[in-house]
Amino acid sequence: MKNLSIYEFVSDYESFIKTARNNPHQISMPSPRIKSEISFDSPKAMMFSPHPDDGPLVSGILLRIQYELGYEIINVATTLGSKKERQMPRYYEDLDACNFLGFKHILPDGGFENINLTARSESPLQWNKAVDTVANILAEYQPEIVILPHDDDHHTTHIGTNYLVFDALKMMDDYFQTCLIETEYWRPMKNPNLMIELSAKDVTDMICAVSLYRGEVERNPYHITLLAKLSDNVRLGAELLNGQGGNAPDFVFASLYRMSIWEMGKAEYINNSKLISKDDSLEEIFYVSEIAEAMSV
Repeated sequence: MKNLSIYEFVSDYESFIKTARNNPHQISMPSPRIKSEISFDSPKAMMFSPHPDDGPLVSGILLRIQYELGYEIINVATTLGSKKERQMPRYYEDLDACNFLGFKHILPDGGFENINLTARSESPLQWNKAVDTVANILAEYQPEIVILPHDDDHHTTHIGTNYLVFDALKMMDDYFQTCLIETEYWRPMKNPNLMIELSAKDVTDMICAVSLYRGEVERNPYHITLLAKLSDNVRLGAELLNGQGGNAPDFVFASLYRMSIWEMGKAEYINNSKLISKDDSLEEIFYVSEIAEAMSV
């Protein structure tokens, strides 16, 4: 095998990106992976997606939880976006993506409107109705893991979704306990404490699922550039989790998250950081009663 020059590496990468970007719906889709059997008593992980396509964009950790631990994944589509003419198409696109990934799909109240901090302060009746609905969903499914955007994720609906879920959690009984995993997309978190390596197959599933949001990727084929973001997370995570000047793990793709434990009506942030490779077992940190102990090791 001949040596690959830097220019060849860059130009080949550029060519691949341009080809995929110019033909967003002509990339062949793989068959969905065989999943673990889901039963009534399977543990549940629930993701609150600000917009339909936000779920697959940050779903790497959920794919690993699903395939490795047999969790049932429930995607709650918090809104269908603000463009009325796109709401029903986005709903069906979301169903297609969830079916591809094997996620259960929930659209509470036909999709909330105005999930943002302005509505929270100025429209309390509407906001509290949405909070009550989310609290009822949490009470019904009792998820062991709850996925939501972090509270400074730039987009108003992403930030609003964070506050919506936390307001609902505060309504739960004191015995309600879950693992909270905050995600990032529009703005990196300042203090992530978990980096999860993703396999090529994990990333393939993510990109394929995002490509099913046809109306969105036609205007901006951002599913193609997801590769670059997941690769850059390795550089970023090495500094944030291992400290400035820390060694980067031998990962190619990774996602960054912030994990905490919700118990007795409040979230307890886990100070220790974990870098989980694709060969590491997730089992030790994703059983709620054992998470804090596992993360402290």
